[in-house]
Amino acid sequence: MNKLVEKELIKIAKDTGIPFNPDMREFVIPKSASKPSLDSLSVNTVYKIKIADYVINPPDTFSLANTWNNGTKPTLKEQKMVVVQILGKMVKVKSLDEEWTGWLPMKSIEQFSIIGGV
Repeated sequence: MNKLVEKELIKIAKDTGIPFNPDMREFVIPKSASKPSLDSLSVNTVYKIKIADYVINPPDTFSLANTWNNGTKPTLKEQKMVVVQILGKMVKVKSLDEEWTGWLPMKSIEQFSIIGGV
């Protein structure tokens, strides 16, 4: 094994806690706990959702609030929401933590966990 590569792998192993054996020709990185797929979102299901900052504090060039949500936007970064409808890569949600119902791009959902059904 190249000494430079070995040195870097040893450094990675030390930083991550992943075991490394220089006699082996492979470095196995275990798969981390997989993030649930946004494809698994279901209508009429309650989720705890973390929304990307660009939806809550949109730049001037971002038109989601005006185009999809009648000029409104969510104010809380994390909240309980019910999925009302799914349309392509957009999700219509109703917040249970504030008076807001509107559309979110799926890619703006940073994290989510299922709480239950409606």
